[in-house]
Amino acid sequence: ESSSCEIEIITHGLKVNYQRESKSAWLTDWYINGPTSLLLFDGITRRKISEECSRERLYQNVTFHSIKTRNISRGSSCDFLKVKADDLEFIITKVPEGIGPRWSSNIGIEYHECMSGIPKVDERERIGEFCSFIFGRHLLPVGYTIYDEEGYPIEEYARNPWGNNVRSLCSEPDIPPVRLNGDLTSGSKIRSLISKLLPSYLKLNKHLHLSESLWLYWIARSMPIGTSLPLYAAAIERIMNEWFKYKKTKTRGVYISKDEFCKLLYDEIKAIKKNLQGKQYGDKILSRIQDAYQMTITDRFRFFFREIDLDVRDREWEAIHARHKVAHGRIEFDEKEILKYIRHTWTYDTLVHKIVLRLLGYSGDYIDRSDVEWKDEILLPSKVKVELDF
Repeated sequence: ESSSCEIEIITHGLKVNYQRESKSAWLTDWYINGPTSLLLFDGITRRKISEECSRERLYQNVTFHSIKTRNISRGSSCDFLKVKADDLEFIITKVPEGIGPRWSSNIGIEYHECMSGIPKVDERERIGEFCSFIFGRHLLPVGYTIYDEEGYPIEEYARNPWGNNVRSLCSEPDIPPVRLNGDLTSGSKIRSLISKLLPSYLKLNKHLHLSESLWLYWIARSMPIGTSLPLYAAAIERIMNEWFKYKKTKTRGVYISKDEFCKLLYDEIKAIKKNLQGKQYGDKILSRIQDAYQMTITDRFRFFFREIDLDVRDREWEAIHARHKVAHGRIEFDEKEILKYIRHTWTYDTLVHKIVLRLLGYSGDYIDRSDVEWKDEILLPSKVKVELDF
């Protein structure tokens, strides 16, 4: 007897290895949802296509007429950005039209052996994350290609992009932290930003887990207005919690240390524990008293901002407090409240930008989207030394 069955297999990715003996010369990571402005790229690529056609006419195996024609077409375009950041050197390139979906602006990040070599996977992921932050778009990886010296592929990998509504995400506008486009110096500006800030990002990420924070940030950006506030807050709290764990922080996110608290109130807590024994929820009340040395979330924000020397304005505090209402289901949907939550959302977006830029040691112009007109503001250099040397 024979039987048949149908199996549905959902694949995350597909890897193809070509049987070539040649060594790898460069690797390109491919992304959709790249930046939409062409002014960001100032590297010139020259292309030449040569075609040759020959025709021979034979009669009784004798050629009596033949012609040869040759056509050469040339062109050039500004389609890449070469970046050097400490020991790293790579190229950010536009993907030619016709390759990749038309509804997306597609880019590749190239790493050449003849430049600074091909980084490991995790470092390439961090570079893609940081470029996403600077571009103001969540670059969605869709695979990579490894080439030999002659440009033939040695290995190819294709994967599904992250997200359920990728086409809609790719139609969103760029929301960079600083103004990038508008003139022919855009390429120089973005090159300078990546060159100066990427090394700090790679070092800080190991200790402050910026990758996880930016993931929360991108998820918040994709959510409806208002409902995104708790995720924006979570993105900041992820950084803040890791900052307080860092050995050089001043407060560690507590009013006093747990040991000192227990010593100071040893007798009082012992008496309270005795009085609460047998009472309903007595153990929970005792637990809250024993945790009284820990800061409230608002105070943790306040001390965190103070330690990184970041000026936080009234409307940013309003957005932080508005997060609590949404998180606990106290949100209204009349027109007046919706306009407020739109403002809170853009304020939180700007606050995330300011925090990351501050931690990376940036000072200069940034876009203040908490202002209705999206004005440029200045992030001043820190007045106190923010310890970032890990």
